Amino acid sequence: MHGAGPAMQSAVSSSYRAAAPARTLLDRRRALTGGSVAVSAAAAGGGRGGGGRGGSGSGGRGSGRSSSSSSSSSNTKRPGDRRAPPKRSSSTTTTTTAAAPPPPPPPRAAAPQPKPPPPDAETLALLSAAEADPLAPLRARLALMDQPFPSAEHSRIRSLTMAAMSPDLRSCPPSSSSRPEFALIGRSNVGKSSLINALASPVPPVARTSREPGKTRAIHHYLANGGWFLVDLPGYGFARAGKDERAAWASAAQRFFAEREALAAVLLLVDGSVAPQEADLECASWLADAEVPFAVVFTKADAGKKKRTGQAPPEQNARAFRRLLAEAWGALPPTFVTSAETGQGRSEVLQYLAAVRALYLATGGR
Repeated sequence: MHGAGPAMQSAVSSSYRAAAPARTLLDRRRALTGGSVAVSAAAAGGGRGGGGRGGSGSGGRGSGRSSSSSSSSSNTKRPGDRRAPPKRSSSTTTTTTAAAPPPPPPPRAAAPQPKPPPPDAETLALLSAAEADPLAPLRARLALMDQPFPSAEHSRIRSLTMAAMSPDLRSCPPSSSSRPEFALIGRSNVGKSSLINALASPVPPVARTSREPGKTRAIHHYLANGGWFLVDLPGYGFARAGKDERAAWASAAQRFFAEREALAAVLLLVDGSVAPQEADLECASWLADAEVPFAVVFTKADAGKKKRTGQAPPEQNARAFRRLLAEAWGALPPTFVTSAETGQGRSEVLQYLAAVRALYLATGGR
């Protein structure tokens, strides 16, 4: 990457390089999640019962015709006869009824997902440290440079304005090392705009939010406090977009990471309400391989209050994602669990942005 020199990369990202390619993450994910598939009631239900159409039905129909014929001849109504016609005996008609199929067996319960083996001691130590204080590496680095760690008050966003909306990389504002940039990337509908508005609260919302995935198709620059940028990039993995369009989005994001001189770090947003997704793991691997400083921000932490039956809570999904990275790399980037609804994780992310800015400016963006 252009803008983050050796010192900057050493400070934020060199410890997060991938020790294995992306497929290691995916293979490990499959090993952890197992391959069992729930059996649906339709698949488990029995078929139609055999012998439903018995031979007795046709035989009964024949005997019914014979009995009906004899009864009709003996009880014929003569002209002028006022007597009511005799009622047909119920024994003179025979109905043919197919045998009912046997009831289907009750559906089998879904096979329980196998529990992953416990992490080894090294992975457990990484997970514990990341959950206890994800900002510890930045604290240590700033301390070595005799730089104070930014306080929560110093980290606040006091103003946020839309600076530019660019259809492509060439149309973006000029990159300046005096104004560091933080790019937000993630799957469509992961909540990038919601996070931007939450970070700036109580500043009135500036980023447009939508329930329809794939709305962000341009590069949005938001100027914070007049000195640095939050950059909202198009989401990846939008199913309704064409294959060529999705490939173009991915290529544009990668060029942005490689060519923007003022890029200080990337916020990789991951939907915490679902289990680890391959697209997110692949993006994390690409960032690590390209030595782009990044942090993982889990969104929708409030989804645990309205989760469906059998759905893992966001904290569990976040831990599973961290574990996949830790076991593949032997290191972890800073990770944060957030909710745009409740404000959870807001101050931690703001302090991360402030610490990276301080480090970026102290090293001249190198």
